Amino acid sequence: MHDFYLTYSSNEKLTPMVAEIGWSHNTAILQKCKDDLEREFHI
Repeated sequence: MHDFYLTYSSNEKLTPMVAEIGWSHNTAILQKCKDDLEREFHI
C-alpha cells in the first residue's frame, strides 16, 4: 500500500487511470514495471 501511494500520488497522469483498474492489476504493475512510462503502457 505504501509503494502504491508513493508511486502514483506524484504522477497526475497515472492517478486517474489507476482508479479504473483492479487492485490485483495494480500490484502486478507495481511489481513488474520499473518506470512510469512502462506503467502507463500497461494500465
